[in-house]
Order: sequence, then C-alpha cells, then structure tokens
Amino acid sequence: MRRLLAIWLFTALAASLLSVAYAGGPVMPRQGPKGTVIVVSDLERADYEDFIAKMRPKYALWVGLDTPKDEIEMPPAGLAMVVFLLRSGSEAVNIHSSWYSDLPVPPKDLVHSDIMIASKTVHPPGKPKPKWYATMVLMAPDHRLLDSTLKEAVGLRDFPLRKPIMHEVVDLRDIRGIACLPTVGDGAFGAVASAGEAALYRGFVDLRAFTIVGREAISVLAAPTILTDRQVRELGSDLDVQALAFLDIQRAESEMEEEVRYVKSRKTAVSEDARRDFERRKERARAQGKPFKYEEPKDDLVWAAPYRTRTYTTTVAASIKLVDAQTGGTILIYDVEDAVSSQDKDDVRSYDYRWYHKSDIDYGRSSRTEAYSRPLNAGEAGEIARAGIEDFFRYLEARAMLPVPGQDVARQPAPPVDAGQTIAKVLAIDGENVYINYGAEDLARVGDTLSLWADKSLEDPDSGEVIEVIKARVIQIEIVETYQKTSRCVIVEQSDEFLLDVGMELVLD
Repeated sequence: MRRLLAIWLFTALAASLLSVAYAGGPVMPRQGPKGTVIVVSDLERADYEDFIAKMRPKYALWVGLDTPKDEIEMPPAGLAMVVFLLRSGSEAVNIHSSWYSDLPVPPKDLVHSDIMIASKTVHPPGKPKPKWYATMVLMAPDHRLLDSTLKEAVGLRDFPLRKPIMHEVVDLRDIRGIACLPTVGDGAFGAVASAGEAALYRGFVDLRAFTIVGREAISVLAAPTILTDRQVRELGSDLDVQALAFLDIQRAESEMEEEVRYVKSRKTAVSEDARRDFERRKERARAQGKPFKYEEPKDDLVWAAPYRTRTYTTTVAASIKLVDAQTGGTILIYDVEDAVSSQDKDDVRSYDYRWYHKSDIDYGRSSRTEAYSRPLNAGEAGEIARAGIEDFFRYLEARAMLPVPGQDVARQPAPPVDAGQTIAKVLAIDGENVYINYGAEDLARVGDTLSLWADKSLEDPDSGEVIEVIKARVIQIEIVETYQKTSRCVIVEQSDEFLLDVGMELVLD
C-alpha cells in the first residue's frame, strides 16, 4: 500500500513538473510540488524560465552538473524532486559524484546519443526517517528533441520506475538537400501513389530544414527501383542533394466481407420433424408394452429474418525510404501500414421472416461469412497513405536531428510531381468561382492548392545578361468544395502577366 501511494504521489509530482506550456498540451494541475525542486543541468536556465514558472513548486533551484549536492543551500521546504535535464552525446555527461545515488540509471549509461526517460524514488537514510523524493532523467541530443521528450514524459501513463525508456536518434544534420523520387508501386495504385508522393514532398517542404527537389527536376527514368548505387550517386551529384526520398507501396487493396445473420422474434413452434419423431418413439414404446415417459416435444423453430452485414476494408502497406545519395546506403525506413473499415447491413422487413431451426441460428449453422475482392477505394487508400506520411514527419520531429529549421534554401522548390499525373484543367470561371476537372475520385481535398508555374529570367540590370532562369508561380488557386469528378476553387494569387482562363492546366502544389 505504501509503495502504491508513493508511485501515485510521484506521478502527480512528475506531471506537475513536466507540464510545460505546449500548444495542445496537458492542463496544469492546480497545485505544484509541495516542496523544493532541483534541476541539475548543463543547459541555459534562460531557455527554461517558462518551464520553471509553469512548474510552480514551492521553491526551485537550478544548479550545474559540477555542483556538489551537499553544498546546495536548501530552502526551508523539503526536497520533492530532482530533475536531471541533460544533453546527450558521444561523450560522457560529467555529473558530480554526490548525485550518483539520485540517478535512476548508473552514470556509465549516460554516455550515448539517444533519448532517455528514466525515474525512481529515493528513500534517504536517517532517523527520524526523512521523507522520500522523486528523481528523473530527461536526456536528448538537442533542445528541440529535449522539448519532444518533455511532451512524451507528460503523456506517459506509467513512469519508467524500473527500466528507462530509450529512443534511437536519426542524425540528419549533414543532409542539406533531398530529392523526392516518384512513388514506387506496380502501377495499379494510380491516385494513391500520386497523393502519397505529393504528401511526402509537402511534408519535407514544411519542415523548412532541407532544400527539396521535386519530380520536375528529375528524369522520368530515375525510378528508385531501377537505380543502382552508382546511379544514386550520380543523381545526387546532378541534383546537388545528399539524400533521396520516396514512398514504396507494397500493397493497396479493398475487400468486402459479407456475413449472414438473423433477427429472431419471440414466436416459436414445434417442427413437423420433431413432432413425427415424438410420435414414432411413443408408438414404439406402446408396441413394446413399455411406459412412455417423454414429455411433449419442445419448440425447435423460431420465426426469424435473415440479413447480410457487409464490412468494407481498405488496407495500405508501404514504406518511406530515405537513401544516402553519396553512398547509396539506406538512412532510414519508416513503415506505413493501416486499414480503414466501414460497415452496412440490410434492412429487415416483415415479409423477410421465415421459420428457422433454433440450433441453426444459435450455433451459426445457417450463417456464413465470405470475403470478396473489390476495386480499390482510392479515396480511403489515399487518406491512409497521407496519415502515415504525417506520422512519419511527427517521427522526424521527435526522433531526428535536423539542420537548423528556417534556413534559407538555395533552390526554389519545384512542383512535387510531373504534369502527366497531377494536372487539372480549368473547366469554367464564374465570377470568383473556378471549376476544375480534379475531384474526390482523384483524392482532391478542401484546402489543396494548384498552381501555374512559368519560367522567369533573372537578368543583370546593367548588362541585361540572363543570370538564371527559375520556375516561378504565376497563378495559384485553392479548392473550397469537392465533387465526385470536379472541384470548385477560388483564386489565391495571380500575376499581371498571366490571367487565369478556361483551358489552362495547373499542377497540384
């Protein structure tokens, strides 16, 4: 009982300590730790002033890693928690030996470049027995990943009191440019492959950590399945990128499972077979001169109606692969696999009812389940692929060391895929409304944007010499309503040189 109480108190204290002001994060408890909290860290306290303010302990101390524990002048309130907020790396974290007994893990385990969350309770010796306090190690290789570690620790249902939580970190700091290659598949996935490729491209652009090259800058022959290590290196050199990224779809399918079930009423009866069997046994007993002890036959029929339940399931299995463009080796593989199901069933009408044997219905003898393949539901498959890609970028945010976000990129991103797959034609213009031949069947979504890109020459103002020709966006529209095969859009921007007109073809951003 005492240990359970200690764990409960520790969890409450930890939640109070780690409730930092994150958008969408947990609500701060009304009351912080009742006592002193010591943060032992080699990081700048100024970066965590909000962290300390939100913690709301009675007293808070921030000390360096080399500060001896016995030299700290403790406030009047007793010690409630010690937090070791550390930056991991290939070298050892030098913590003063007086803190060793408070560490949830041995000091030698603090030599790594990964993420760690570890905790324990400490019961100091002495008489009268001092009150226990909690300790926690939060360790990550940089400030951004340390923030993600704090979020994860807050969301834990059970804190790792016995075994620390470890996460391997992917180091992408040396990658300055990434080329998004065409999606790999057997060609039957159509819009799913296109949607996945575009989502992967957009996700990398939104990170603002790399220079991103889209399909328009890549030869159509540069499909990942036919690239040798040498071709990978040549492509990386030609595009001036250090990595190639692509979505590899192994499976995308839809199927229907149909099951027959029954609705039973309270109306029952005795079947003719049961009645005849009863009469035969009764006659046999009479002929043998034996007393007949059997009761009247019980009802074995039920008035019921069959109906079919159909379950529609779409499954997608794919992998996001990041390949080193300088060596041809694999940097990481992130698996995407999920299924979406929906269900419908027949309406039961009065004229559907019939007499059925109870045993057949109760034990499923008349029921059956059959599975049927059906055409791929591209809309559901596309949403599964998109959701998996969104999870991949959340994984990068929480598990990868990236170049500094927000850096200026040398190359303006080109559209993510070629015109052959993502072009939409302007069908009509009615005032502010623009109608295009790109709809729900093509995985169009409200909020998607499409653009017209044109070559723009940048000239030296003095000599008139063309310095560079770049792709510039001259028209952009946004989808505000989708139909089955078309969508309604509004104009977001439009240059003076290019005015939107019927028949123009725009590419999905």
